[in-house]
Amino acid sequence: MTNEFTFSGLIEVIRRNSKTLLILTVVSAILGAIFSGPQFIKPKYKSLAIVYPVNIYPYSIESETEQMMQIFEASEIRDYIIRKYDLYKHWDIDENGSKARFFMLK
Repeated sequence: MTNEFTFSGLIEVIRRNSKTLLILTVVSAILGAIFSGPQFIKPKYKSLAIVYPVNIYPYSIESETEQMMQIFEASEIRDYIIRKYDLYKHWDIDENGSKARFFMLK
């Protein structure tokens, strides 16, 4: 006795169980919306960012998205923001600790 897996067999199983699959999908979506909403999981903070790209050259090989990612991942910008807003103090991280950099970049 051999069991072959065919695409038509899969379609048949889906067709036979379509009501169950539809109900399961709807219930999962509703429960996911409820349990991931702000009423169930209290938000810890709210953030807002407005980003204006500067000096993005129109004739570059890279897309604008790739260029923006390079700007955001630049360590100079990250370190400047950490210093400007004194983030070590804000998050109560000992700046001279052995794992201070790890916790800051986490």
